[in-house]
Amino acid sequence: MKKLLFIVAVAAVAGLSACNKEKECTCTTSAPGISDTVTTVTIKDGKCADGNSEVTTAGYTVKTTCK
Repeated sequence: MKKLLFIVAVAAVAGLSACNKEKECTCTTSAPGISDTVTTVTIKDGKCADGNSEVTTAGYTVKTTCK
């Protein structure tokens, strides 16, 4: 029983600390004819993948992928 309580307590502490932690995301933006640009962004909420985007204008597509 003590072992089970210990495991539950450790899981709860890990879960709480994960909720309050800021995340660092590395985002790569690519466009035709231009070198890829890599940036690092710190977020508080959500997932890194929330920063992914793809925009097409005048036949050119600019894509951003975050990990």
